[in-house]
This record gives sequence, C-alpha cells and structure tokens, in this order.
Amino acid sequence: MMFWTAIRAMWGALWRTVWRLIAPPDPISRRLKRLRRIYRTDSTAGLHSRRVRDALRGVVAPAYQTHYDRLLRVERVIANLLIYDRPPGVLAPDLMLHVYALTERVARWLEHLQHSDELLTLYAENSTERELIDDARQRLLLRIDEALVLQESVPVRLFQLSAASTGYRDATRLRETLLDLNARLEGMTESYEDLHYNYAKERK
Repeated sequence: MMFWTAIRAMWGALWRTVWRLIAPPDPISRRLKRLRRIYRTDSTAGLHSRRVRDALRGVVAPAYQTHYDRLLRVERVIANLLIYDRPPGVLAPDLMLHVYALTERVARWLEHLQHSDELLTLYAENSTERELIDDARQRLLLRIDEALVLQESVPVRLFQLSAASTGYRDATRLRETLLDLNARLEGMTESYEDLHYNYAKERK
C-alpha cells in the first residue's frame, strides 16, 4: 500500500512539473513577469511609478498592492546582493528560484483574498457563511505575513554573511542559517498546494 502511494505521489509530482512547463502562463505569472522586468530595470520602481500602477490597475485591489511592492523590492535587493556581493558558498540559482516561487504563492493568496472580499458582500453580517469566510481569510493573512517576514529576512542574512566572510566561524554559522532559510522557503512553497486545496473546499 505504501509503495503504491509513493508511486502515485511521484507521478503526481512529475505531472505537475510537466504541466508547468507546457501550460501557458496564467494571468498572475504574466503580471509578475511584467512587474519583475520593471523592478529589475528601474532601481526606483515602486507604487509611485506609472508603469507599476498600470500593471496593477484593475487586477490587484489597492489594499493588496503594497504587498506586491514589498515582495518585488525584496526580490530586487536579493538579486543585486547575489550578483554584486554574493557570499561564498551560496548557490544563487537555487535561492532565487525559491524566492520567486514564494512571491508567486503570496500573489495567489492575495488573489484568494480578493475573491473573499467579493464573497463577503453576498452574505449578511453574523451569518455562518461570513464566519467561514472570515476564518479562511485570517488563516490566509497569517500565512501571507509569515511569508513576507521570511522573504524579507533573506537579504539581511545575505548581507550578514557577506560581511562576515572574512571570519570563518561567523561565516559558517550564518551560512547554516541561510541554508535553513532556503529550506524554509522551499517548504513554504511546497505547502501551498495543501492550503489551496483546503481553501477551495471551504469555498464550495
């Protein structure tokens, strides 16, 4: 039984990987690609920038636009640190892949929040439906806050590791901390599918 369960899980993971490679990019992926291009080419890009506002207008509610800005500015800082001041022993491609993946997960959670905003308008105050929606929203908000804190801790650790690169003991300790952060980034992105599944069940 365990053998076949493992086989099914392996094939499921393989199919999801193949689908991501062949499936056309969804609106969130296209939006992030466009925004990353803006933030990468313009060091002053932010919510005050016309191009950023144009990319978000009509698709991301104003209440959630600051989350996009925070995530993309952190991505830019991490990328610059890895390009210009990469600490020894840090695998840049792996780290950035996890950072990008977590940004996309947060963007999808924000999409769920926007959907829940619409749902709230359909039900009366103190109704059972609103309580269920509010409960799901609170869990999403907690997960988003946790992801933001984790994402924003990465450039700090990178900078500390670079500054401590001349001290072997400090550099080793900080490198272990960064590896732990990398594993947590990977774990958080993998846990997204379970949260997405549970949230989808609650909305039915």
